[in-house]
Amino acid sequence: MPSLFPLENVLYMSARAAALRTSGEANVKYPAGETYAFGFRAVQDKAPSAAGVYGIFTSRRWLYVGESDDIRHSLFQRLNDPDAGWSAEHRPLSFSFETAPAVAAAI
Repeated sequence: MPSLFPLENVLYMSARAAALRTSGEANVKYPAGETYAFGFRAVQDKAPSAAGVYGIFTSRRWLYVGESDDIRHSLFQRLNDPDAGWSAEHRPLSFSFETAPAVAAAI
């Protein structure tokens, strides 16, 4: 399966997500692989307790791209303490991830 979030592109994706939030641009390419509803049950059932990168998005735009030593824990943190910029208009709907060993060391 091709990589959804190649490690060499994580910084670019983070910068692009920030630029999209600022510009309001809606034309965003989404991951070609599995995506899941951004909710407690899906995070518990689908997200691994492993290192990697993950993205959170609406039907129209990326909201967040991040790296973590524990993807499940990071997604739960985002659910419990949502970003102030996530208004009702831009509420997160989905997430996707890719596991990768030692993400922080690779960047």
